[in-house]
Amino acid sequence: MFERLSRIFKGKTTKEGLIRQFQHQAEVFDVEHAEENYELKRIKARIEGILNRGKQAAQNGDTLGKRQAGMELKGVQMEAAQVERNLMKVINARTFVRLMLGRLERCGRAQLGRAYERLGKLMKDPEFQHLMAEARYTTQEAEGKIAAAVDRVFEEQPEEAEALKVDTSIFDDLAEADRTGNVDKVREIKRKAGARAEAEVTDDLAA
Repeated sequence: MFERLSRIFKGKTTKEGLIRQFQHQAEVFDVEHAEENYELKRIKARIEGILNRGKQAAQNGDTLGKRQAGMELKGVQMEAAQVERNLMKVINARTFVRLMLGRLERCGRAQLGRAYERLGKLMKDPEFQHLMAEARYTTQEAEGKIAAAVDRVFEEQPEEAEALKVDTSIFDDLAEADRTGNVDKVREIKRKAGARAEAEVTDDLAA
């Protein structure tokens, strides 16, 4: 299933195309989740039956019956463990798809263009691949880790973060110049900031 997700990030596509692919995968994983859940319930019912037979054998002093039940129990428990691993993989994949759909709906085309390449690299990252296949985390823990990985892909690019930095020192300088009545300083600050005509600055201080 991880390979299916990885193929989404190969070749050129559009935001709408990505959304359609993720919507399709969401439907597929919903079906697979239901199937794995059903299989796990079926196996757990088998385990219940084996335990009851083993208990009956113990009550009857049936050593051979207990041994047969013990061997069968071990095999079915191995099946259950595999189904639980498969189920966790489906849950992780479905979580990733739903998080991606939410992000894609909100992001702009420019942001998507920058994030697309990083998403492709994320899908190849051994640590992320291990996370998607990990069964030892609870569903909530896995969701938190997957969400953090997706967030890192869509976070502001360095140049964007730099552009969004706001220098507020100009207001401190302007306030200080106004407090001391330094008309020339006020005029200079406003001129450098592209404010109105210099002649109007004096009127502010005189008011």
